[in-house]
Amino acid sequence: MPQDRIAKLKQVKIKEGLSYEQVGFELGVHSMSVYRWLQKGAVPRSRPILRAIDQFLGKYDLARSRKSPKGETFRELVGASPEKGWKQ
Repeated sequence: MPQDRIAKLKQVKIKEGLSYEQVGFELGVHSMSVYRWLQKGAVPRSRPILRAIDQFLGKYDLARSRKSPKGETFRELVGASPEKGWKQ
């Protein structure tokens, strides 16, 4: 089951063009942890981390279902913006 979460997390990262740092920031973990999960196949066992991944994926699903007619992206809906120091 955690492996399914990791596969979905990888899809979101690629589709939205997010960096490991951005995903790690959203999850509250270091970017190297995200790298290990997505590239090396390691699976987190911590319940709080798995819960954070579920919440992140839930935000993605919600943002996708609520895409505005203006064409806002997931990145705009969750607040990944240059004001927070992230380049688009």
